[in-house]
Amino acid sequence: MGSEKRKRVFKMAPCPDYDIAGMEQWLADMAAQGYMLKRFFTNLIAVFEVQEPQNLRYGIATVSSNAFLVPDLDTSLDNLKDYCAAYGWNYITHRSIFCIFVTEDETALALHTDSDIEVMTLEKVRRERRNNLILPIFWIVILSVQLIANGFWLAIAQLGSMYFVPLVLILVISLSDSTLELRHLHDVEKAVRDGRSITKKRKSKAYQMRSVLVLASLIILFAMTGVQYYDEKTGNDKIPFEHYTGDIPTLTIQDLIEGDIYISTDQSEYSNFVLQRTDLLIPVYIQFAQNGAVYEDGICQFSGGITVEYMETRIPWLARKIAEDYQKNDKNFWFDRINRYKELPLPDLGVDYAAAYEHLLPVFVLAEGNKVVYVYYHQSSGGVEMTMDEITQMYAESLK
Repeated sequence: MGSEKRKRVFKMAPCPDYDIAGMEQWLADMAAQGYMLKRFFTNLIAVFEVQEPQNLRYGIATVSSNAFLVPDLDTSLDNLKDYCAAYGWNYITHRSIFCIFVTEDETALALHTDSDIEVMTLEKVRRERRNNLILPIFWIVILSVQLIANGFWLAIAQLGSMYFVPLVLILVISLSDSTLELRHLHDVEKAVRDGRSITKKRKSKAYQMRSVLVLASLIILFAMTGVQYYDEKTGNDKIPFEHYTGDIPTLTIQDLIEGDIYISTDQSEYSNFVLQRTDLLIPVYIQFAQNGAVYEDGICQFSGGITVEYMETRIPWLARKIAEDYQKNDKNFWFDRINRYKELPLPDLGVDYAAAYEHLLPVFVLAEGNKVVYVYYHQSSGGVEMTMDEITQMYAESLK
């Protein structure tokens, strides 16, 4: 008869990998309950096999010839196994850079008696944990640039609050965890150098909860970033204007100019598309671009293009803030530096906020109640000449 397949269980480690004493004691306690370590699945989850309870000792050693100077100890794993086996220790698995050994011999020499080796191990781990700060710091810089460039509320509107809020929480969690880890490592390393045990013990449940939060937040961050990047590169979030069947709650070229037919003159990914999404703070967000010509009785009435961003916010205050950020962004971040920004006069449009200016081409932004519209337009030819006063008046009426 074949041997009966033993049951395997998964347990979350209650302490970090560099907590050698904590790891050894935990594994010994698990063995006394009948759980024998087989391997680690990721750095956090241990896989145990259910057997009869045993009194075992566990030892942890490291293998890294470029980091440690250990007499008579080769840096290869095979040599480490042979070296430890000579003292009654059998290799099981590893957790990150830490190799885990087991013995039934109560008199076997401990594997980590040299404090210098332990200090060098902790220094290496601390360098690795310090590198973990690079990713959250990088994203904080990117986010800060976005906020400074676009304005706080406009950045949230364009990113989406359902992306922005989780992103901020993820960055805070990741940065806080790495900072706390580095601080704890410093305390442990200092205690080892001074020849004393660390007095401040970590609570296993707090460590486990934080580890799960960090892991989940990183997965979410990469997933959200990947989806957004994929949509932008593939254009999956953009619908060709002629295929869009939804309602556009603001004015298009066909609404501005009367004519029998509209012909698009630009089929690139940057024109004649509609992008639509919903959000907690902004239930309606539509961006579209049109480049084309309107004809009536075979005569061109208008040839040019518009790029429009239209939003309906939860509260009117937010709509006005977004409108103000549009103008601040255009004025202060780019075109004021090259003297391309020039304010244009507007008639009384009877809306809550109105601004018009040249931004290479004419631009205006209007806010009324909980609605805001940002329009960037140009006209190259046509029998009907659209003035700034006329086009802004038409958009202002559409917001009311």
